[in-house]
Amino acid sequence: MPIYTKTGDDGTTAIFTKKDGRSIRISKSDSLIEAIGAVDGANSYFGIITSEIKQKTENKSLAKNIEEIQRDLFTVGAILAGANLELKKLRTEELEKEMDRMEKELPKITGFILPGGSEVSAHLMYARTLVRRAERRIVALTLNSYPLIHNSITKYINRLSDYLFVLARWVNHQSKIKELKWKTK
Repeated sequence: MPIYTKTGDDGTTAIFTKKDGRSIRISKSDSLIEAIGAVDGANSYFGIITSEIKQKTENKSLAKNIEEIQRDLFTVGAILAGANLELKKLRTEELEKEMDRMEKELPKITGFILPGGSEVSAHLMYARTLVRRAERRIVALTLNSYPLIHNSITKYINRLSDYLFVLARWVNHQSKIKELKWKTK
């Protein structure tokens, strides 16, 4: 069976309704599709990060953590598309615990930090911006026409961007790369 169906040639795509699980067609420009696309874009970028980690570091647990995030983001996208799934609260708590652990090893933040340092850290900072974009799209949904989006999704996405910031700092710290601080001229 081919990947193409031609059903989207009219500018619509299928999602599932939460009530009865049947698919309905909506415009590809709908804010829901924007949110799903933003989550998918972030998830795809995590694939680049995982590849980078595997090629440039020995840190297999870091690659596993990123792959777990990818699975979470697939779950988020599926929930947004109407799947009867749940993002476990535990995942947000795990991110918080991991941030707490990493922050104990990091120097105190005394100002704004410029993205960069190692390639992996720079990729993580960029991924953070993609996750923030997805978060804005999801929050817009909750404020507008899709108020049934569960709070666990917005909490997880918000925490994930915080996690990526801390992780990017931690990766640089582990690589003994000094953070660049933002200074006005």
